Amino acid sequence: MKYSFVFQNKSYNLPNYNVEMVRKLEALDEQSANASSSEQLQLLYNYINETLGEEVTNNILGGFDDADPNEINIVYGSIVNAYHKPLEEHELKEHEAFINKNLKAVQSDKLVNLVSVLGQASDKINN
Repeated sequence: MKYSFVFQNKSYNLPNYNVEMVRKLEALDEQSANASSSEQLQLLYNYINETLGEEVTNNILGGFDDADPNEINIVYGSIVNAYHKPLEEHELKEHEAFINKNLKAVQSDKLVNLVSVLGQASDKINN
């Protein structure tokens, strides 16, 4: 699969999502758990830099000391969301299929009940 995200109206391609990338994200979560806010930002920035490359990271965020902390978090979140998007879309399609199936069953039951009531009403009118 191809992965990308949009930041400030520009699209950025991401490396393939694989087990190694999962390990990096898990390690980042573990390291961030006991880190201060500034240390967490440094970890996120380093991950972004490693994932996108130094040139792209500098173009998007600038150097670490000058980077907007909100933008660091937004870019990191956008990367993670891009990697999770195919699974989320798959789960949404399955959920929609389940709802549609059950909705059709409910509608069929209502239609059967309506026909039954109409039949009873017709019998009363004709008798």
